[in-house]
Amino acid sequence: MRIVFCGGCNAGYDRVAAAETIKRQPQTDVAFEVTGDGASDIVVTICGCACACIDDNVFGNARILRVTDATSAQNVLALLKTPGQ
Repeated sequence: MRIVFCGGCNAGYDRVAAAETIKRQPQTDVAFEVTGDGASDIVVTICGCACACIDDNVFGNARILRVTDATSAQNVLALLKTPGQ
């Protein structure tokens, strides 16, 4: 799993705290690994606002989980804790 931040020009919530919570809380029996080519299987984009200006195309075939506010951070966290997701 990889976490990427936007530039933070219009952040409406504490992006760093959201990222730290997501990093600490995934289900312990789920492993996130970086593939041999350096690409991540899952990329969590921490965007400061609904604009979500991070270009997802640069992450290849990775599954993109977008965080744009505190609520979507909780949704991503719940998704990561759900087996088989």
